[in-house]
Amino acid sequence: MAQLLNETGRIEIRELLKKARKARIIDAAFHTDEKIGKYTDIELMSYQAAFVNRTFK
Repeated sequence: MAQLLNETGRIEIRELLKKARKARIIDAAFHTDEKIGKYTDIELMSYQAAFVNRTFK
């Protein structure tokens, strides 16, 4: 699988998802630390886009 993000990008998006979870922007029951840690680059970018979209409605 092609890598789209560098490690810094992965870390940044994972931290963003954890903040979004804490702020109840994304579902905490679904987006566990374990799942967030295993997301692919495509999943990370997709969830990042969803976060931005939900934040700026």
